Formats: sequence, C-alpha cells, structure tokens
Amino acid sequence: MLYKRALRFSGPFALLVVIFVLAFRFLAPQEVGLPPSKVVTQILGWTLPLFASSLALGFVVMAIIQLFKLQLRAVFHEREIRRWLRGEPVDRFLHVVSPGAGDALLELPIEQLAAQIQAAADAALGIKLPVDGWFLMSCLGRDNWERFKPIDELRERSTSYIIQRRLDDLQIQVHHGWRQLLRFISLSVSFTLTSFVAAIFGLWRENIVGTAFLVLLSSLLAGFFASVARDIVATIERARR
Repeated sequence: MLYKRALRFSGPFALLVVIFVLAFRFLAPQEVGLPPSKVVTQILGWTLPLFASSLALGFVVMAIIQLFKLQLRAVFHEREIRRWLRGEPVDRFLHVVSPGAGDALLELPIEQLAAQIQAAADAALGIKLPVDGWFLMSCLGRDNWERFKPIDELRERSTSYIIQRRLDDLQIQVHHGWRQLLRFISLSVSFTLTSFVAAIFGLWRENIVGTAFLVLLSSLLAGFFASVARDIVATIERARR
C-alpha cells in the first residue's frame, strides 16, 4: 500500500520537475561555462518568485471557489442523488426529506444531507403512509424493494440497515467526485488566470513555448496550493460545527 502511494505521488512530482526544467530552459538566460554555484543561484532566483506568485494565485483561486461553492455543491449533489435514485424524481424525493428546505438542502455537506435522508427514512418506516412507501422504495432501490415489501416489524431493521449502507455508498461516491471536481475547477481557474496575466505582461509575444511551460507549471502549483488552502478552510469549518 505504501509503495503504491509513493508511486502515485512520484508521478505528479516528476511531471512538475520536467515542466520546470523545460520552462527554465526556454525562459532563463543560458550562459556557457557557469560554475555550479552560480547555476544554483540562478535557479533559486528564478524559482522563488514562481513559488510566491503561484502561492498567491492559489489563494485567489481558493477564494473564487469558496464564493461559488454552495451553488456548485447544490448542482453536484443533485446530479449524484439522481444517479443514486436510479431514475426516481429528485424534486419529489427531496420534498419528502425536507418539504420547506428547497435548494438549501442540497447545499449542505454530504454528511448532513445523508443524515437528513436517514432521518426521513427512519420516520417513513414508522409512519407507513403511501407516499412514504414510495420514499422507502427510492431509498432502498427497486430491486431491494421487491425483496422486502411489505415491510413488517421483522424486516424493518434489515431495511434500515440497507438504507444506511446505500447512504454510505452515496457519501463515498460524493466525497470522491467532489474532490475531483474541485481539483479540476482549481486547475482550470488557475490556468485561465495565469494565461491572462501572461498576456497582460506580453510574455506570449516574447517566447510562446517557454511561456506555455511557465503557465502550465504555475497553474499546477496554484491548483495544489488552492487545494491545500481549501482543505484548511474545510477543517476549520468542521471544527466550528
């Protein structure tokens, strides 16, 4: 397991090193016969501003994502719940979970959203109204519903257990997909902002190949810093709840 994690980390790191070398090769002034100490000084003098600017850009990207995070989360959760329900109407399902919440329900973190669904399912198991039967079918899935209906006292505990397991699967899928989506958005916004800044300073006209490597490198670093900053913010938010 540790070996696989090391390989997973070494791949992106090697990619950053290669892009850095190419960007330095095309943009930094090349002098023949320089002693190693001056070469190191030249690399450090070129690297530190790059990391500082990428760090600042990463915080800007994180702030932009935080500004639109609730809307993005609502759209993403709606898509994942629709997939989880396997064709059942999402609006009707969410109305049963919380009739007056509306989009605010989808804006909740997935742990709280799953807890709301679980609470509504537990209530539906006790009430046993027709609409609650449809809701339980949606939570269980049609295949499981055909096996467990009618739900009597003996099957109630098994039904609740299956709903809980399905909600656990939903949370795992949402966690994974949400992180992938935020990573993609971070890289996209970083690349757009970096390209725009490079265009303002006229770097594209001076050296298009070197600027392309520089923009790519800065975007990757800014996306990484944005992810780190976002994780810090998420940790603080969880500590407050």
